[in-house]
Amino acid sequence: SAIFLETVADVLIVQTIFWRWKACREANKRREARDKAAAIMIQKTWRYFNAYVDFVYTMADIVDSQRVVRTWLAVRRANELRFERDTAAATRIQTCWRGFAARTDALIMIVQIVVAQSIVRGYFARKELNRLREEKRRKSAIILQSLWRGFLQYSNYVILRSDIISIQALVRGHLSRRQRELEVDCAIVIQRAFRNFS
Repeated sequence: SAIFLETVADVLIVQTIFWRWKACREANKRREARDKAAAIMIQKTWRYFNAYVDFVYTMADIVDSQRVVRTWLAVRRANELRFERDTAAATRIQTCWRGFAARTDALIMIVQIVVAQSIVRGYFARKELNRLREEKRRKSAIILQSLWRGFLQYSNYVILRSDIISIQALVRGHLSRRQRELEVDCAIVIQRAFRNFS
């Protein structure tokens, strides 16, 4: 029976803790809902206040803009009247100045064109002169190379001919000496044979 009472007491403690936790959770939910509603109300009021302030400033800006535009229109009309008065004199001055400037620009342009033509013609003349000089140098080089090659070939020919003649002389001398030795040997053999025979 003591165990049963302890069990019942434990169950009651657990139930108390559970119900307390559930009540706290419900209170937190209600508090969050209340805070959310209050935040929405504050946001709505703040947006209304911002919109109202923007409207007031916009209206003030519109009134200032209208005043500025009307002032600007009045000043513009006065300036147009002043401009119409000054336009005739300015047109005459501009006409004279533009004529002078056009004549001056035309003269400067003609001088520049003449100078540019002179530079271009000089460039082309120098280019043609350089081409003719290069062509003359090339032809002269070809002639010099041709003469030098001819000289080399002729020199080689003369040297080769001289060498051939020298070799031929040596060979002919050698052959002649061998022929002479052979003839002398043959004469000796014939004389010996003849002497032995007689």
